[in-house]
Amino acid sequence: MASLIEAIEIKRKMFFEHEGAPYYCIEIDVSKPTARGGQTLVRIKMRNLLTGAVFDKTFKAGEKFKEPDLVSAPASYL
Repeated sequence: MASLIEAIEIKRKMFFEHEGAPYYCIEIDVSKPTARGGQTLVRIKMRNLLTGAVFDKTFKAGEKFKEPDLVSAPASYL
């Protein structure tokens, strides 16, 4: 079973699953709250591995994502 990753734990070049599709984290920005009671927000620039589309989404720090079941294989170009 895939483990769960919190949004605050996601780092650059990390893979995660959102809405049933695998994504790759291109860039991440964590914004800390300035006022009391504010929530920490995580802005992620991510690439969908199925379509290649790039999205810029904001999540709450406590949101959880699945770790995708991916296999990495070596490749060579001739």
